[in-house]
Amino acid sequence: MEPFETTFEKALKGLRELGMEVVIVDAKGQDYFGDLDGAAVYVGDSLTWEMKLFSMVHLTAHNYQWAVSGRYAEIGSQLFYKPDQDLIQELMDYEVDAAAISLSLLHELGIHHLDQWYTRLSRADLAYLDVYYHTGESRPLETFHEAEVEPFAEKPLPAVSGFRRRVKIQKGVVIY
Repeated sequence: MEPFETTFEKALKGLRELGMEVVIVDAKGQDYFGDLDGAAVYVGDSLTWEMKLFSMVHLTAHNYQWAVSGRYAEIGSQLFYKPDQDLIQELMDYEVDAAAISLSLLHELGIHHLDQWYTRLSRADLAYLDVYYHTGESRPLETFHEAEVEPFAEKPLPAVSGFRRRVKIQKGVVIY
């Protein structure tokens, strides 16, 4: 398997060719994973190459969602603390949809060897969010990793005519 740094660089080049603006944020000494604004994704430079790749692809999938759904842009640009069960379900559906789009995005970028890796991280992210939304408790993402995970059904990339900024960047929206 190629190093994550190599795969990250390949994905970064491909995303830029698809029209996605990717900004590497100088976040040394901070717990900063990334953010999005509808037209660009912002990835913290202090992450491992593995987490940079995951964050960049996952946030790009959210930008695709925002380009086609005003509701996803609305709920994706807020940080919720103990939302009600209906909103939790909507937020979890939003994340599952992003994971499915992410798999298609990886494949579109010519990256076919990371499906299981991406699924494991996405499932851990979902478990993290489920706990966070129900309790407000934030635990390290790795405490949610499981050896066996159910794969996501791949979802074709939504057809978009272009990405545009929908919200002002709010550092910290990504909470894992």
